[in-house]
Amino acid sequence: MTISTISGATAFSHSGLGMDAEGQLALLILETEDTRHEVAIADKALARERFITASDAEVAAMHEEADDIMRGAVFQAAASLTAAAIQVGDALDEPECDSSGRPIEKEGPWGEIGASVSNAMSQPLGKMLGDSPAASDRADAKRAATVAEQATWQLDDAKAAIDKSEQHQNKALDWLGSESANRANTENGIIAGFA
Repeated sequence: MTISTISGATAFSHSGLGMDAEGQLALLILETEDTRHEVAIADKALARERFITASDAEVAAMHEEADDIMRGAVFQAAASLTAAAIQVGDALDEPECDSSGRPIEKEGPWGEIGASVSNAMSQPLGKMLGDSPAASDRADAKRAATVAEQATWQLDDAKAAIDKSEQHQNKALDWLGSESANRANTENGIIAGFA
């Protein structure tokens, strides 16, 4: 039996041995297991690549979530500061007085309305521009984590397939070796009988 490796693939041939059907079956098992082994190694590499890609996507989604939360907080703070500035402006604005010294009524309650609107909008703006996109990014991170977990399972399956393939190859090689040794012993016995 000849075992050769060409471009990473193992080729088994029974040149030089008169193989019976069992030997040819063992050789076929070796070739099949070698092919299965190569496929499992490729699956393992692919699973590792998918895991890394999914993990990177999860981290990126977490960063986007943090950015969205920050953006929402900035808008919320800006709306609150606007409201506070309007109220401070109203408080610092000295009332105008008529000739008798009585304060003249202001043009209208626009400052108070503006402050109230800014205060009222700060929470919804924070949720709309920060919390909502952050929740979407959190969902993306969860999806990426799930894909990474699936890649881990695929990696484990590939490792198990590699181990099983190697065990089958070893058993077939052991059997072929013992058959070859038995055949050689038989031939040597026959030759010794003629001598």
